[in-house]
Amino acid sequence: MGVFKQLVPASEPALAAELVSLLSQSLSQEGMANYFTRRNEQAAARLWQELLHLLLAAAAPAASPQLFHLADGSAAALVQQYPQDRAGWHRGSSLLRLAKLAPWGKWRALREALVALDKQKAAFHSSHGPFLHLAAVAVAPQLRSAGLGSVLLDHICRAADQQRRPVYVEVTSDRVRGWFKRHGFAETMRHSVRPHAPPVYVLVRWPAAAAGAGNGAAAGGGGNGAQQQQQQQQQQAPRLRPAGSVRSR
Repeated sequence: MGVFKQLVPASEPALAAELVSLLSQSLSQEGMANYFTRRNEQAAARLWQELLHLLLAAAAPAASPQLFHLADGSAAALVQQYPQDRAGWHRGSSLLRLAKLAPWGKWRALREALVALDKQKAAFHSSHGPFLHLAAVAVAPQLRSAGLGSVLLDHICRAADQQRRPVYVEVTSDRVRGWFKRHGFAETMRHSVRPHAPPVYVLVRWPAAAAGAGNGAAAGGGGNGAQQQQQQQQQQAPRLRPAGSVRSR
């Protein structure tokens, strides 16, 4: 337990499928997916699964590790190198595949949200350069609250520090937003696709001053040092503006 792995999906397709299944099932109660599927958890899991497959297909080069996980399969994450892994996955035929998973009344909002979120990542890249996009992270339901998600996130943050890249994430839960903040992420924006839709929070963690140094703030420890680093990150964090048709909160 706790052994960190990085996986190139094409190298072990069976394991990659298991990790995608873990992510999609664990995120089936996530607020935005439930909003787009009218609180149908099975449909939300299928929507997440399709989104994750499209994100994996967008990887360039194909040999780039995108799936990060603990060796025992208790926690997994999909991480993209931006802009290398960026692709028009929410347009054209890919967009039509997603259309089959959302009710017609929600389809337009889903399309607008995907386009807007992509524009926001592009704007962040234009201002701050390449970054890691933490597209999804989850822990097996029966193992939640055991600190496994924090272990995995710590490894991801250390990998980002080694690359000197920020980590960029979008969440829809106050609880998850607080969890990321405790790990040194700073909120840069909040928006919603519709007045009654759950808000989307954009958070960023800036690379540590010394990559891989000791047990820094990325590990969630460090007392005053972690608090000081988080305050510095909040001061550095840009206040992004909602893009496209997304309504600002």
